[in-house]
Amino acid sequence: MRIVVSIIANLLVIRRRLIKAVYRLDCLAHRVRHIVASGWHRHIFAATHLSMQHATTPEFDTTAQGCHLATAVCGVLTGCGADLIIIGDPLKPEEALSQAQRQAANDWYDHTLYSRLNDKNRTI
Repeated sequence: MRIVVSIIANLLVIRRRLIKAVYRLDCLAHRVRHIVASGWHRHIFAATHLSMQHATTPEFDTTAQGCHLATAVCGVLTGCGADLIIIGDPLKPEEALSQAQRQAANDWYDHTLYSRLNDKNRTI
């Protein structure tokens, strides 16, 4: 998990708009924010810091124009676009047993999440 969070933090340095969809968004957004704000990350990527103009926990920008938005699967994404979308643990284990929950997640992907990808030729 630490490697994945670090990769996400580093993508923000190269001006990427990132959407991360999970069933439990509180944990990931906090970890990515913590890494971007850490001393070692600031030392390696000295020109990139968290932007104070938009610094809420699930959504924040960097001074290098990177953007991170964490959302719950089936959450609202109005007006958001992304260069990269990462889906991790889209359903709780007990929800994965429900055909209705799986269909709702698939419909959200097809009709909401995929439409937010800036370049449709990229793989999600």
